[in-house]
Amino acid sequence: MISISTIMFFVATFHLAINCYRLLQGYIDKRLAPSGPNVYLSDQTAWHYILKDILSGIQQDLVIYRTWVLWSYDWKVVAPIVLLAVHTLIGSIICVAMYTNVGSTLFSVIVDDWLVRTYLSAAFALSLITVGLMSYQIWTTHKDATSYCVGEGRLLSIMWILIESAAL
Repeated sequence: MISISTIMFFVATFHLAINCYRLLQGYIDKRLAPSGPNVYLSDQTAWHYILKDILSGIQQDLVIYRTWVLWSYDWKVVAPIVLLAVHTLIGSIICVAMYTNVGSTLFSVIVDDWLVRTYLSAAFALSLITVGLMSYQIWTTHKDATSYCVGEGRLLSIMWILIESAAL
């Protein structure tokens, strides 16, 4: 779990660095360009945009793996989450196909509807379900271990940190 958490930390840090790079390029370097930051930030063929999306997918997969490990490698618990992740993947492929249409940008109404309805809602549901499952497993372990602990124990504080970090 520590190695997965370390990988997740570095992936999230790199994802944040890519987003900061995109914002600095768009709003500082491209601010006076005729097309402006809007066209720069909505270019889905740029290497930084593709890398950002790949890192998001890796983060989702690592969260699913962490949930699977916390539930003692039980596939019955993780199977619906994997199906939701496949749904997210299919939704993102459809969004990319819509981006390739002539005149379609990130801010188009059709793409925006698909992006919100498929990718973002499924990603939010996936995050909510995985954090809920992990929190429930930590809470039940804490509840079962309270008779053996001296003091309050540390599992509830870990659970609250997990919930608060997921809320960000």
